[in-house]
Amino acid sequence: MINIRKYNSKLLNNPGVLYCGRGRTIEDIGFGNPFSQKPGTARFQVKTLAESLGCYEAWLYKLLKAYQQQQTRKLERWEKAYLKRVIKLAKDIENGIVTDLICFCIDLEDYQPNDSNEYNCHTQLLYKVVLEIQQITSH
Repeated sequence: MINIRKYNSKLLNNPGVLYCGRGRTIEDIGFGNPFSQKPGTARFQVKTLAESLGCYEAWLYKLLKAYQQQQTRKLERWEKAYLKRVIKLAKDIENGIVTDLICFCIDLEDYQPNDSNEYNCHTQLLYKVVLEIQQITSH
C-alpha cells in the first residue's frame, strides 16, 4: 500500500515522498500523465478527465506489455525513459524508499487498487502498474 497525498510544497522535502506530476516543459514529463484535458505541458491534449485517465491507462499498459515481452526497443525514447523511471519506482516502493506519492488531485492513505476502484487521478493508475511490475520482477 502507498499513501497518495495532495500536493503541498512542505511535503516535498520529507523522506520517502515522490512528486508524480509533470515538469515545466513538454519534454520534462517526470511521472506526470502525458494526456491532459487542461492546457499546459502535456504532450497530448484530450477533451475530458475521463479521456485523460483512459488514454494514460492504455498507454501505461502499452509500456508494461513492451516490458513484459522485451520489446522496449519499439518504444519512443521518451516512453523508454518513462518506463525506466516506473521500473525504478517499483523497486523504490518495494524497498521502502518511497512511501508517499504526491499529486494535485487526491489524498488517500494506505491506497490499494482493486477491481472496483474508480480512478480520479493518474497517480492511482501509476501505482497500479507499479504493483504489476513488482509481480513481474518477483518471479
